[in-house]
Amino acid sequence: MHFRGDLQVSGIKKLLKPLFRRAVYNTIDKAFGEDVADLERKGYPRKPN
Repeated sequence: MHFRGDLQVSGIKKLLKPLFRRAVYNTIDKAFGEDVADLERKGYPRKPN
């Protein structure tokens, strides 16, 4: 899966950009990993008829 986000930054934010990027990617990776684990264990929820 690929994810891309663009945000223009300046000043001190420009220096912090790599750290912010890593934090965002780690958070997204962890969330997707948890979703996959939930779907593999519990399966897809059934819709009531």
